[in-house]
Amino acid sequence: MLISVFTHMQASTLENYFKQIVRVLKTGGKIYASFFMSQKNRTYVLFPFQNDTYCLHNKKVTNVNVAYRRDYVYDLAKNSGLGIIHEKLGWWSKGYDDSCFDFQDIIVFKKL
Repeated sequence: MLISVFTHMQASTLENYFKQIVRVLKTGGKIYASFFMSQKNRTYVLFPFQNDTYCLHNKKVTNVNVAYRRDYVYDLAKNSGLGIIHEKLGWWSKGYDDSCFDFQDIIVFKKL
């Protein structure tokens, strides 16, 4: 379970975490993780500073509140040997919504 971990790291560290997760996780094992997942070509009040694979809340503090592009996370998972078996969008990107499970987006990965 990785709650609000990936939201505080840069891409190189995220990629290393995925490699290490795959290294130690048994085939069929699952990881529950939260993210801020952004969509390409969309702007967000909470993440105004955009890069190719992520957006930042504050460009001077690069390890706090990082929103990764959804397609980047999906590609990283696939290339690392993880499948995505469940995704729940949080309410961070649209404002409070009590029908959402959580503030952050949730993904459940499974080692293939």
